[in-house]
Amino acid sequence: MIRRDEWHSYLWSEFDSDAVELVDFVDGQAAIYSRRCPTRQSSPNEDSVCLIEVSEGRGLIAVADGVGGGTVGNEASRCVVECLAEACFELKLNQTHISRGIRSEVIDAIEYANLEILSWGINSATTLTAIELWDDQFRYIHIGDSGALLTSNRGTIKFSTVGHAPVAQAVANGMLDSEEAFDHEDQNVITNCIGTRDMKIEVGIFQPTSERDTLVLASDGLFDNLTHQEIAELIRIGDLQEQTGLLVQTAKERMMTEAGKPDDLSVICFRNHGRE
Repeated sequence: MIRRDEWHSYLWSEFDSDAVELVDFVDGQAAIYSRRCPTRQSSPNEDSVCLIEVSEGRGLIAVADGVGGGTVGNEASRCVVECLAEACFELKLNQTHISRGIRSEVIDAIEYANLEILSWGINSATTLTAIELWDDQFRYIHIGDSGALLTSNRGTIKFSTVGHAPVAQAVANGMLDSEEAFDHEDQNVITNCIGTRDMKIEVGIFQPTSERDTLVLASDGLFDNLTHQEIAELIRIGDLQEQTGLLVQTAKERMMTEAGKPDDLSVICFRNHGRE
């Protein structure tokens, strides 16, 4: 883990631990887990994650999943979270502009990371799902098949991203159910990522959160092994650190079954203070 106190930021890259870390963040708490694929012990974890405080009640959380294998993918995911942290640090130096949100700075950082990764010329790329938190609101920024969902304490899924992938789009359009998607031959195909000349950035509008909601961001190591409803049921109530541990343990066990997809696994679960 890399902690930069002067930025009030937490960055994880090549992290490889079975522990779920709990940190205070933006008027709430975040539980973080990141570990490499259980069947590729000789390769590093290609996921990178970050929590970046911008101002009181305002922050950014993100999960990036490197594409390309070995250190190639890891370098790409680390590049994008570092670019996000640097952009937010610059914004902190001029607090007068934060009232309009940090959307422009985040998009600029992603575009810079895209050009930087392209300049390497080594076919490296990464997905990214980022959430801007602002008091009781959130906005998503999404590229690829990492994902996010928001669940109530009753297990009602109030929001979820749709991966930039043929199988995910088919599920969203009702052409496949989630169980069929797990076994589909094109499950690993994605159509959008950072590090390509045709990268597209999907940006949502601010949406409200309610008391006792839980926000989950994760790499596809989670979403390719558990359905959204399974995730919601495991994380909707209870101690955040304990339930996040149960969530990742369930995903790891599923990975090792015949129907599972072993992969790097990174998860961030967030609740505001006072939520149960």
